Amino acid sequence: MNTPRIVGLPVVLLASLILSACGGGDSTGPDNTGVLRVFATTTGTDPDDGYTVAIIGTGGQQVESKHVGSNSSVRFPNLTPGPHQIQLFGIESNCAVAGDNPRTVSVTVGQTTASTFNVACVAVIDSIEVWTSSCGSHIDQDGYTISVDGVVRDIIGINATYTLYVEGLGEHTLSLGDVASECVVCGGNTRVFDVTRADRGSVIRVTLFPILCNPDLTGKVAFVRLGLTTCDWGACWTPSDIHLLSPDHKCPIQLTNTQMWDSDPALSPDGEKIAFISHLATLAKLHVMNADGTAVISLEQDSASHPSWSPDGARIAFAKKPREGDISDSDIYLIDADGTGLVNLTGHLGTFDTAPAWSPDGDRIVFASAGDLFVIGVDGTNLTRLTQDPEPYDDPAWSPDAARIAFTCEREGNNEICVINADGTGLLQLTDDPAEDRDPVWSPDGAKIAFTRSNPLFFYQHRTTVFFMNADGSDVKPFIDRAYAATWSRAQ
Repeated sequence: MNTPRIVGLPVVLLASLILSACGGGDSTGPDNTGVLRVFATTTGTDPDDGYTVAIIGTGGQQVESKHVGSNSSVRFPNLTPGPHQIQLFGIESNCAVAGDNPRTVSVTVGQTTASTFNVACVAVIDSIEVWTSSCGSHIDQDGYTISVDGVVRDIIGINATYTLYVEGLGEHTLSLGDVASECVVCGGNTRVFDVTRADRGSVIRVTLFPILCNPDLTGKVAFVRLGLTTCDWGACWTPSDIHLLSPDHKCPIQLTNTQMWDSDPALSPDGEKIAFISHLATLAKLHVMNADGTAVISLEQDSASHPSWSPDGARIAFAKKPREGDISDSDIYLIDADGTGLVNLTGHLGTFDTAPAWSPDGDRIVFASAGDLFVIGVDGTNLTRLTQDPEPYDDPAWSPDAARIAFTCEREGNNEICVINADGTGLLQLTDDPAEDRDPVWSPDGAKIAFTRSNPLFFYQHRTTVFFMNADGSDVKPFIDRAYAATWSRAQ
């Protein structure tokens, strides 16, 4: 009997076919290609969550790209033999690749070539600049504690800047502590923020803690606060709005919200109304609103400034240019609070009259004209010159008892606060500071004078503060931060 013989070559071929059909191992595909396997290993704090591996072709173009985990690998089969450039993308700023990136690897026919990108990460650090701004009559001179996530980091002064660093991704809390009971932190003692993968070593946010300490505040105080400067088409402007502070509102509340410029607030004697100027385009219109910001009406008076209420709240005195754009002429006008009964009080003078202030008895108005102070009856009679000085005076304000007048006085080129008796005698300079002091206003009891202090070099960076002092010029303290042109209601 003939026994069949098994020839060697067909057996080898069969085995090869079986292996090919079953796969197994890291198959290289066609006989003329190879495989590239790219590994990523990540170590350190706050590691990345994955990357993109790309094969870079001629001219820097990505020929093929795949996602790879932070500690994983990805396979590129069917590559032509020879050198290939590969690069790891999507590396966060707190991580770095050890070695070349991009790098060149050589792929061999029928083989798997491996290349590993070793990535090391460090903790994400967020730097925060903390500002404190403390104002009022009872400032806590000991300063405050700064805490991050409930852990006290340091002490910060009452008006100071402090930079601290926070590690770790995610939500964190920043708190101001050890605040005296007489004070309130406007906006709350705690700020919540997220640490993200921002560039390390740069201050990425500023946090302001305004602290007001006015437990003995009487009456309402309205003032102007500047917004953020905006520039467009080569022009820049800084909007401003009217704010209110009162015994019921220990922190200021914003009453107007425009993209233009609201200024010159004047509280009515009972504190229920506010007259103010709203600058719309090139017009400066006289408006009246409730002290809570509602029921805003225009009295339809253009080119207006410096409103002042009569003691009974029935009329308003204000300055107005008779002709729009006229910078050489301005008169004092009277108008009823509903916008009727307009009267030009000083039109016969032919000078630049401005900044009227109604006397507490309701019979007289003091105003500035050509750098001096004058008093006139509300019927236009009995014009009296109070001052005659080569240095200009402005912004007069009667004391509640009508015995004295506070005003802005220029001394050696710098604005200060002065007072005189109502008859023009007894001139006394109250402030003497390198900054500019102006816009005095009396407290309802006449014991204090509030005024605006500003550094002209920084006016548009909000470096203005309303200060207050005793009526004799002593005990000068910051009253309201980032504010100017305060007005105090006569009602206590």
